[in-house]
Amino acid sequence: MSLNIMNTNVSTLFGTGNNQNNSSLDMSNVLSEYASIKNGSFARLAKQYYSDGKKPSKDISGKFSDETNTTIKENKSMISDAGSLRSAISALSSDDKLFTEKIKKKDENGKETETLDYDKIYKKVSKFVDSYNAMIKSGGDSDDTTVLRNTLNMTKTTQRSMSMLQDAGFTINADNTLSIDEDDLKAGDMQSLKSLFGTSSVYSKSIDAFATNIASQSAQNVYSLGGYNSDGAYKQALNGIYNTTV
Repeated sequence: MSLNIMNTNVSTLFGTGNNQNNSSLDMSNVLSEYASIKNGSFARLAKQYYSDGKKPSKDISGKFSDETNTTIKENKSMISDAGSLRSAISALSSDDKLFTEKIKKKDENGKETETLDYDKIYKKVSKFVDSYNAMIKSGGDSDDTTVLRNTLNMTKTTQRSMSMLQDAGFTINADNTLSIDEDDLKAGDMQSLKSLFGTSSVYSKSIDAFATNIASQSAQNVYSLGGYNSDGAYKQALNGIYNTTV
């Protein structure tokens, strides 16, 4: 039974309401998990969660049923969505000078001024928004409880960061997706944007950890359904998810 996160009121599900005290994140567990992902220990444990090694039976032609093929395809799509989201986060958080370094630009009158590279910032932020929304949609349509839980936690984290996101120019839509307007970004608070996506950001690390969990669970689902040709292919998929060697 899937849960449509796109139409779920996050404040009702998690009791965030309008209490501004909830805007500060208590993410110690998430950050601990994030650290384990980065040092590889989480990856080495991932295969222990694979159930009993049984795979679905194939028909006489050696092919899976349409339902199994659809489920494999959906899980592989979620792995891809999670990877795109993590890449977008990395592009923002790994660029230390993105939110502070100024470039010289000429206005329509030819006058040269120094300004932040808003075109570059907007391009990277837009990629994050697009990949975040894709992850929320595919995760919300999943039947897997682990995927659903991490997708809900993702929207919860975003909801709790609403004030800072709005200050930076973001809008949290009624379906829990994000949107960003270039003019709103330019008029927004750059310090808030840096706090959300800078190298020490709690928000971006939390979203990254949830996306990694979704990708890991989806890979286990593909493996349990026989969607990888070999254990080596599954291992390679995990290596790609955790950016390390299992």
